[in-house]
Amino acid sequence: MTKEGPMPFYSSCRGLPRRFRLILSSFMQRDDLAFAQALPEATIEQAFADADFAQDEDDVYTPALTLWAFLSQALSKDHQRSCRAAVARVLVLLASLGKAACSDNTGAYCRARAKLPVPVIRRLTTDIADGCEQRLPTPLLWKDRHV
Repeated sequence: MTKEGPMPFYSSCRGLPRRFRLILSSFMQRDDLAFAQALPEATIEQAFADADFAQDEDDVYTPALTLWAFLSQALSKDHQRSCRAAVARVLVLLASLGKAACSDNTGAYCRARAKLPVPVIRRLTTDIADGCEQRLPTPLLWKDRHV
C-alpha cells in the first residue's frame, strides 16, 4: 500500500488491474484447486504495507509487477529463468494489456528485484507453505497429522 491507498499494479497506466489480482490469476488459481487460497491478494498487499515499502509514482516496476516477474522467473526452467526472459514476459504482459512497453534492458528490473524486501519474500513464502499445508487432504497427511 502507498500512503494514499492500495498499490497499483502498474502505476503509470490507468485502467490496469489494481493491486495483486494479476499475480494470482497468472498462476491460474481457481476456487476448486487445493492451493487457490494459499496466497490471497490481501496477504500480499499487507506484507508490502507492513514492510512500509515505498515506490516512486512513475516506477515502471511496481512491487506487484516486480513480484510477478520474479515469481515467473523463479518458477521457470533453463533459459526462461534469465532476467532477459523475465523482462520479455513483462513486455508481453504490457502488450496484452494494451499498454506502452517498457525498455527491454534488464537493468531496471534487476534493480527493482533487488529492492524487494527480504522480510516480505520470507513472509509470503511462509504464508504460501502454511496455506498449502493446511489445505492438504487427510490421506496425504503423515499419520493424519500436519507435520
